[in-house]
Amino acid sequence: MRSQSCKYALRAAVYLAARSPQGARAGIREVAAGIEANGHSTAKILQQLAREGVIASAKGPNGGFFIPADAKTIYLIDDFESGIAFLKRSR
Repeated sequence: MRSQSCKYALRAAVYLAARSPQGARAGIREVAAGIEANGHSTAKILQQLAREGVIASAKGPNGGFFIPADAKTIYLIDDFESGIAFLKRSR
C-alpha cells in the first residue's frame, strides 16, 4: 500500500505540472480522477506534497493545488524523496 501512495504522489505532481503552464488550479476531486485514485488518499498526498514544497495550494472559491509560475525546477528525484519522507511519516 505504501508504494501505491508514492506512485500517486508522483502522478499528482506530474498531473499538476501539466496543468501549470495554463495557470490552472485543480481541486482534490479533479486530481483524484486524473490520477485514478480515491479522494481521501489524494487529499492526504496533496497536503503532504504542499508541506514539502513540491506543490502549492490556495484556499477559497478559486483555490486548489498547483505548481506556481515562479517555482524552482523540480527534478523527479525530489518528488521521489518527498514520497519516501511521506512513507516514513505515515508508518
